[in-house]
Amino acid sequence: MSDKRTQADFSKHELIVKEFDIDGKKLTIHHFKQRDSHNLEVKITNFDGNCTITGDLGNYIACREFIPTANNIISDYYFCEKLTTYSTQKVFEFDANSQIIELAKWEKELLEDITNEDEIEEIKEQFTPLFDACKNGSQQELEVELYNSDLEFDEFQPEQKIETWLLMIFDAFEEIGRRLAEKEKKEVAE
Repeated sequence: MSDKRTQADFSKHELIVKEFDIDGKKLTIHHFKQRDSHNLEVKITNFDGNCTITGDLGNYIACREFIPTANNIISDYYFCEKLTTYSTQKVFEFDANSQIIELAKWEKELLEDITNEDEIEEIKEQFTPLFDACKNGSQQELEVELYNSDLEFDEFQPEQKIETWLLMIFDAFEEIGRRLAEKEKKEVAE
């Protein structure tokens, strides 16, 4: 299984699994929570080709089932793809640090073949407001500054990272899988 993505502590969580038959279709609920608290609570409900994830870390709906099993490993970006299909859920956030790195690469690439000091200074001046927008953490400001610049940006894609809440849900999902694996081992040993 993959390493944890976050520092979320699920060690005090209990796993309650319920299954129901509804008109020949299986409804499965994995409720993962602390006994007397809703802190980091995650409830994963799968039914009829869909998965809903609710609880303390937000509410998400996926266009396919994601059922925790003993051998599951979450593919973060595949999971995010299924959350955003026919949806307006926010699964990504602007990654200013990665964007600064990508802007620096782009600036370096543009400056590689230029020897004229005035042209070098002009390009650097074009990038200054872009770097400033990233330092402010604003994707919108970056896009406005880029649009107002003289830079060619046809293939520009803002750098993004998966929302922290969703990474915590992925960690919970895999912890549920570990717990199910432990339960299976105990049942086989008995």
